[in-house]
Amino acid sequence: MARGFSIFVVMAVTAGCSDAAFLSDSGVTLSGLDGTVRGDPYDGGPRADGASGTGDGETSDGPADGGSDPSDSSDLSDASFDGASDGSEPADGGAETEDAGFKPCPPDLFLSSRPAGDLKAGQKQNGEVLHDCDAPRYSIILPAGVTVKATLWGQYLRPGLHIFGPGSRGAVAESISPLQGAVVTVEFTADLAGEYFAVVDQADRHGTAQFEIGYECLDKCDLRATRYPIVMVHGFSGFLNIGPIEYFYKVVDTLTPIGYDLHIAVLDAYNHTEVRGPQLAAFIDSVLAKTFASKVNVIAHSQGCIDARYAVSTLGYGDRVSTLCMVASPHQGTEICDLILDDPTGIGKGLMEAMFTVLGVVLDGPEAEQNAHASFVSLSTKYMRGEFNPKNPDDPRVVYKSWAGKTCYAWENCGTAVNSYLVPTFEILRAKAGDNDGILPTESAKWTGFESVIAADHFDEVGQIAGMTGSFDHLRFYRGIVESIEADGY
Repeated sequence: MARGFSIFVVMAVTAGCSDAAFLSDSGVTLSGLDGTVRGDPYDGGPRADGASGTGDGETSDGPADGGSDPSDSSDLSDASFDGASDGSEPADGGAETEDAGFKPCPPDLFLSSRPAGDLKAGQKQNGEVLHDCDAPRYSIILPAGVTVKATLWGQYLRPGLHIFGPGSRGAVAESISPLQGAVVTVEFTADLAGEYFAVVDQADRHGTAQFEIGYECLDKCDLRATRYPIVMVHGFSGFLNIGPIEYFYKVVDTLTPIGYDLHIAVLDAYNHTEVRGPQLAAFIDSVLAKTFASKVNVIAHSQGCIDARYAVSTLGYGDRVSTLCMVASPHQGTEICDLILDDPTGIGKGLMEAMFTVLGVVLDGPEAEQNAHASFVSLSTKYMRGEFNPKNPDDPRVVYKSWAGKTCYAWENCGTAVNSYLVPTFEILRAKAGDNDGILPTESAKWTGFESVIAADHFDEVGQIAGMTGSFDHLRFYRGIVESIEADGY
């Protein structure tokens, strides 16, 4: 088990003859991706994937939806499946019972299946087909490139094992036997990261049976994945002089080889949240279409967090965002923007020009200047506290987490040292609002699900400039966020 986690899906009712003995007596050959399908659970009707039930073993795309909460499971280190042996048959005779009143099952197997929990690598679960047409559906979170194997057995089951995914893409593979108690397996390689599904049913969709289910990995088993893809959202500026994808410096290059599926949103470098928010919503839709996922996880920095809150609350994307992780977001605005707006010809203008110099930005023409002005308005304390927050309450469907930054001078020993470029804004904020990260007050960044104050200035928080972050390890920080999303099942 050390080198792989294939999928073992095992259905069992009671302890009976051994698997080997049963297979020898039955003469059944295990089927996987060899195109062999035994039995026709669809009776020639339409499948979930749109193909006819001819028993030819072909699969094609079909609909799917989100996963379910993790379920309890037991250890599968011995990779054996001896059944859920209570020593008795189902009260109704299990799959042996024939019901003259049996009605046709819904034609869409996937959409008529019921959530039954998550499968974990190297573990098994007991389950049950509860009635005619019942089809328990298990979620399997897989990184792209991993090869897995599923095995299914049930003493009173004519087993059908169907793999779908990721997300809504449809059927991947299946293995079906009309023989009661047969073992079926499916082996496949995940070409995309995300949530796959193992759906179990009776081959003829008739009768009840208990079972065991589990899985293990065969290849590339060190890779990791989250249930939903991750969208990373840049803040004010986007560091166009470096390139938007480098805003989170080397984060994608570090986390992608591990297996995580990251997508970098590219929004206007400068503009009002009411402009950038819809741009983010459109980007989320494009990621969902590309990955077949039902939701995304969002990790955002600075104004990107406000854009994400706008997409969730004003644009109704709470049904498409699973978690929103916000780093150094001006939820209460920042006095730096107030100063720029209140004194556009004096100190404020000089402050704005100094900021743009640091970011390597040249405002080319009146439209660019108007967009920059719109950004300052949307990050001001007046707008955030008086307009934005009242209009954009948290969505209860979304899990929120927030972090705040704090910096200081090196001799003050706060765990970091303020970037020399940020000293002017740091000093202004310290006088007006106390602790800050050089761009916004520490208290302004605290929001729902507050996690901690990190020792970093506003540039350090995303690995800028060009990875020079002093003692703050931004790569470790973002890996920790992603790992927590994975551990929470999102």
